This record gives sequence, C-alpha cells and structure tokens, in this order.
Amino acid sequence: LEAGSLFETGLYDSLPLPPATIELIGTNPDGEALVRLNRHLLNAAYPEEIQTHPMNVNTHGVEHVEVTLGDGNDVVQLVSGQYDQELTVYAGPGNDIFNVENGVDLQGHQAVMNGEEGDDILFANFEAGVPDGGVDVVYNGGTNGSTGDQFRIAGDGITTGGTYTPSTTIPRSGILDIRNSRFELNGVEPVVIHG
Repeated sequence: LEAGSLFETGLYDSLPLPPATIELIGTNPDGEALVRLNRHLLNAAYPEEIQTHPMNVNTHGVEHVEVTLGDGNDVVQLVSGQYDQELTVYAGPGNDIFNVENGVDLQGHQAVMNGEEGDDILFANFEAGVPDGGVDVVYNGGTNGSTGDQFRIAGDGITTGGTYTPSTTIPRSGILDIRNSRFELNGVEPVVIHG
C-alpha cells in the first residue's frame, strides 16, 4: 500500500468514488495519505469482499493500530479495558458511530477518530461514572451532511469540574476536559452533554 498509488486513469471510471477519495487522487499523496488513498480504492473496487463482517481486533506488542473503513455506516467501539497502543481510525464516507465506554484506559496513549464524510457521532458513555484512567481522544468530524457531526457524552450526574473550552480560532472546535479525560473536537456540531 506504500509502494505507489493504485490509481490509474480509466481503471476506476465505472466505480462510484467518494469525493474524499477523488480529492486525495488530485493531491498526488505520499506517506500516510498514500496508504489511505490505496485503502479507499481497494474498498471501492472490492466492497463485498472487504466490508461484510464485524471484526474484533486484539493486539500484543503493537505500538500503533491504524484502521481504514469503507463507505458504509460503521460502528467503532472502544470497550472497557486498558489499551497499550495509539489508535487511529479513518471512517470514510457514511454515518459512522464511535463509542467510548466508561472503563476505557488509554494509559497515556491517544485515540484519533476521523469521521471523514457523512454525519458521524462520537458517544462517550460515562453514565456509570467517569473513568479513573485517562481517555485522550481526538475527534475530527470531517465533511458532514445535513445533521452535522456530533459529540455526545452521557455523564453520571455526580462528577464535577468538567470544562469545555471552545477554540477561539477554529470554528466548531474545542476541548472537553473531565477528570483524567480529554476530548479534542474538530469540525463538530453540536456538542451534547447529558448528566
């Protein structure tokens, strides 16, 4: 996926490529952007073979997990537990949902959730309590549809001291700090807090 672009003029003409993929083609990407482009092209060429079944990921000794999803409506779930690696998700087109359970402990690592196209939601379910361990999540909403990319947090109604600081320079962006957790929000509208 890093050796060069899989794109060839005429080869993908019959496939409906999402606007984000077409935009990447025009930038002559390299590095991570090249890998992301090639993954998008493979998803467009082989949609049924690549994106038909749920997948659980378990790792051992891995420092960074990077996942590129297809153009469907995907669900990414960070389940309660300790994470020993950085995590980056490129959701692609679709109305995607990112769930963060209250028992997640990233142990100083960061999870970056890129919604990309569609109306995406990041939901932090802290209804049973805010985690004692740290959650450091960057949520990049990306291009959205009519509803907008949302951040929702369900709280326990007891924890105090949470602050939301809107960016003074970047629209629809800001940082939510609560206990040992931080959510950096970019391109998100609205922010909904319950409890």
